[in-house]
Order: sequence, then structure tokens, then C-alpha cells
Amino acid sequence: IAAFIVPYIFAMNESMLLIDTSPFAEVVVICITAVCGIFGVAVALNGFLFRQLSWALRIAFLVGGLTLLIPGIVTDLIGLVIVGGLSIYLYSQRDK
Repeated sequence: IAAFIVPYIFAMNESMLLIDTSPFAEVVVICITAVCGIFGVAVALNGFLFRQLSWALRIAFLVGGLTLLIPGIVTDLIGLVIVGGLSIYLYSQRDK
């Protein structure tokens, strides 16, 4: 799935291509949110993270992953809360 999503990230965030002289911190943030977004979409399509996921959790991961791929601070924060929060929740609920 990453092979299909990454070109859109490049098209939406030209600073990830290092064409303009954007600050290094901005490029790092874009790269981190892109990786987290691809993770969220991959979990949604796979349907498994520490256990089988219900459809509601899969949809939530998909929404969180896609919001991380949209440029902007607000969408990045929403996506990080959704994907990060669900990942931490599922990690804490795993079989020990």
C-alpha cells in the first residue's frame, strides 16, 4: 500500500522532496507523520494489530491514517491522537 500512497505524499508536500529550502524540522515532521499515516492505513487494511480488529477499529485506523497524510498541523494532531491512542490501547489490551 505504501507504493501507492507515497507518491501522493510527495505531490501534496513538495518540501518532502527537499526542492525548496524548507527547515529541516519541517521535513522531519512530514516524514514522521507520513510513516505513521501509512502505518494506520496498513493496519486498517490488514485488520490486525496485536489481535483481530473489529470493523469500527479498522475504520478508525483508516481515518486516522488518512488524516496524517493530509498536510497541516490540525490534521496531523487528529491523526496522531487516533492512530497513537488506538495503538496504545490495543497494546495495553494484548494477551500477556
